[in-house]
Amino acid sequence: YFLEILVEVQKQLGLLPEKTSRLRDGSASAGGTRNGARKVNDQKVRAEGWVCSSGLRVIFCERKNSHVFSIHACALGGVRLELGHPLPGTVRKDTDWGLSYLLGQAWTKGTSKHNTRQIDTLVEWLAAGLDGFSGSNTLGLQLPGLSRDWDTLSHLFTEVLWGPTVPEEELGHSKRVFEDEIRSIEDHTSQLCSKLFQETLYEHHPYGRI
Repeated sequence: YFLEILVEVQKQLGLLPEKTSRLRDGSASAGGTRNGARKVNDQKVRAEGWVCSSGLRVIFCERKNSHVFSIHACALGGVRLELGHPLPGTVRKDTDWGLSYLLGQAWTKGTSKHNTRQIDTLVEWLAAGLDGFSGSNTLGLQLPGLSRDWDTLSHLFTEVLWGPTVPEEELGHSKRVFEDEIRSIEDHTSQLCSKLFQETLYEHHPYGRI
């Protein structure tokens, strides 16, 4: 079921090969139909956005004086999608909610080319960070790193985004960590208060299950 969730995410991100080669303007470049650049508060920074034919929205912001980069790939997901639109015949919303969070934890734990130790070693050696994330209505992958290591890290990011293997042993470890986090909520006052507040405010809404 994790691979099915991943396929849905890849569809939303426009990562299917037949959809990423063509753009709305008919070109075959990696760009897209641009919405035009818009200025941010700092006049020296310009953010550009465009939309690919697949529906993928791309936002690019360059800071020429910065020596770091940050890339995020994000799609609709999280507990809202799990409870509102569960995968038919695969996921039961009454018992399986939380899968997005678990997938986010296990997403970077291996590919067909690299195991989790190799990925962790490379990321730490380059002083970068590669993590999956899941929120109330999002699911994605993020990578900050040094600009000088862009070639290496961008290839790794693409590899993990496209083809995570989610090894059984790593999935089991992530599940145990997830369960420990749930059991420890009552040991942390702030987390417990937040949980009770969400359950009270969103009594019949997926956000109340966070």
